Amino acid sequence: KLIRKQQYDLVHVHGNSATMTFDLLGAKLGGCKVRIAHSHNTNANRSLQQVAYAVYSFPTRFVADHFFACSAEAARDRFGRKISENHQLCQVLKNAIDLQQFFISASNREYIRKKYAIDKDAFVIGHIGRFAEQKNHRFLIEVFEQIVRDFPNAVLLLVGDGELRSKIENMVFEHNLTQNVIFAGVQTNVQEFYQAMDVFAFPSLYEGLGIVLIEAQASGLPCCVSDSVSQEAILTKLIQQRPLSDGAKVWAKWILSRKNEPHLDTTAEIQQAGYDIRTTTLWLQHFYEDAAKKHG
Repeated sequence: KLIRKQQYDLVHVHGNSATMTFDLLGAKLGGCKVRIAHSHNTNANRSLQQVAYAVYSFPTRFVADHFFACSAEAARDRFGRKISENHQLCQVLKNAIDLQQFFISASNREYIRKKYAIDKDAFVIGHIGRFAEQKNHRFLIEVFEQIVRDFPNAVLLLVGDGELRSKIENMVFEHNLTQNVIFAGVQTNVQEFYQAMDVFAFPSLYEGLGIVLIEAQASGLPCCVSDSVSQEAILTKLIQQRPLSDGAKVWAKWILSRKNEPHLDTTAEIQQAGYDIRTTTLWLQHFYEDAAKKHG
């Protein structure tokens, strides 16, 4: 009813869930001529979820006429190989960032550390992401517990919120890590938080791309990342990957081994990889205009 009343020329549906099919169906029934399905994640790779994901995903290809994804893997998982490999229908639209906000800043580092009473000599491991199973916070806490045994002055800085936050807070309390873990909640100035970190830890179970990894690299941070993360997110030598099956002790030693690595200016590499928001914005604007004219 809304689409029909407002007579929208274009509907662009962003989603991690296969239920975007219903949004696009509403747009089609409402008479919208340009319908874009945009995948922002890969499959959870769990048997029952995988079946449900596939069942609900399949009809999407019949109610959308353009397909975007944050990575080639996210496109294959969501739309199938036939569509994902048809570059007339499917585009990888990079999750670009404002590079002018992400830069190495001693003042931002000092500001965040002072705000949260973090000692200037503390070793800060950071993570930014919602508290959900996908992000694997439980494993991160297990890793951090091992780090504190070797380096008591370590701090785990967690930015974000979500349905599992209270459970992770309880886990931190049970492991006697309350004094070492900071729950900063949702923040609008994440670029400043990256500067307060020494290493960025990202042990996700699965990822479509992991936009925070692009931001962390743009911020110059050494990144310790699970091998479940898309290779398309690896833009610089700052990222190293390791399987989760190596276990918490190995991950802890690995993160500690990167403690003294300097932050690096990677602006040119991020731009060359196509993750500058200004370039992406112009491309998308032209795509909207051309698609509206074609279907108009």
